[in-house]
Amino acid sequence: MELTDPWVLALLGLILFAFVQYQRTLTWTEYRTLHALKRGLFPLIDKRTGLFVVSRKGGRDDPEFITTVDMPVGEVFSKLNAGEFDAHLLNSVKKRQHPTRAGFQYSKAHLFKFHADETQTEIYLFDVDGKTDIYAHVETWVLSPKDHLVNTNQQDGDTKNVLPEWIN
Repeated sequence: MELTDPWVLALLGLILFAFVQYQRTLTWTEYRTLHALKRGLFPLIDKRTGLFVVSRKGGRDDPEFITTVDMPVGEVFSKLNAGEFDAHLLNSVKKRQHPTRAGFQYSKAHLFKFHADETQTEIYLFDVDGKTDIYAHVETWVLSPKDHLVNTNQQDGDTKNVLPEWIN
């Protein structure tokens, strides 16, 4: 089976669509638990297989960095999730150098918003001592699995201008 087979793509599309719908039902507590499992497993998978399951990101000078807000990650996640963004588990875990101490850290949460042009804005959040660093990029949506993996056309930042005013 290959990603060029129309039947494989159709089946994968249906599975992804069902999972996207499931993600939309998750509370912060449910999401946090599932994402913590990802943060535990994906680095091990990445180390042993080389699969693209951990994405290395830059610090606050990265073009995807939006801002730091004075709220814990759970509160930021819940506010975005109550608006136009959905919980996002179908993605790589993001990794960056910690901005205030030695070592690295993994993202604490991800959300997304689909757009009519078959792209998605992905937001990912890092905890920094009770505050939240917010990053974003726009890419081909996950419902087109081959394009999402191969032809992402990623644009750094909030290029669709969909983040709420309280963030900017």
